[in-house]
Amino acid sequence: MVRLVTALVVAICLLGCLVDLGVAAPPDAGVLSLVQPRIGQQTLLVEYPWKVHQRPSVEVRLVTKDAIDQSGARPLFFVNEHVKGELLVKVYQCLDAAEGTGTTEPLDVDDIEMEILGRRNSLGKPSVCLVRTVPGDDPTPGAGAIFCHLQAWSTNQAMLCLDLPRPYFSESGQLHVWFLRGDKVVWEEQIDWPGYGK
Repeated sequence: MVRLVTALVVAICLLGCLVDLGVAAPPDAGVLSLVQPRIGQQTLLVEYPWKVHQRPSVEVRLVTKDAIDQSGARPLFFVNEHVKGELLVKVYQCLDAAEGTGTTEPLDVDDIEMEILGRRNSLGKPSVCLVRTVPGDDPTPGAGAIFCHLQAWSTNQAMLCLDLPRPYFSESGQLHVWFLRGDKVVWEEQIDWPGYGK
């Protein structure tokens, strides 16, 4: 019994260290799956201990079947690079608007045209995501979504429910998902995406 208690105390202390230092969880710690919480909505479930990281974000990149090479999809590290100053204020304003009727704000950063969507998500929580279309002349055409303020997308400290907006994710293809802490990829995975249809 004493050994069991000691082992539990050591495990709790180690977990505390991981939280404090922002150490990445093991690379095989995450699981992706898809659910339909309501008709016409697809939600990407990300089982990953997101709460142990400081300022985490998730980037999702749909690469359609027209892609020359699926391996060309890369994360933008958008939150680390750009979500600060005026843009951070704008993201918070959209999050506030999501409490009511919601909002859509256009955004142009480094010649990348995006939109900030402030909406109530399928969990019923006010939330924000940044979305963009990747045009057909790109080697990896499709769409992208960036999720910050992950607490709005969470059911607990290890489960995220990410709604993928229909206008951007209508086509089928491969979803590339990156869990980021600052400018580091701490976990990544891919999953087939059926699309919404047109």
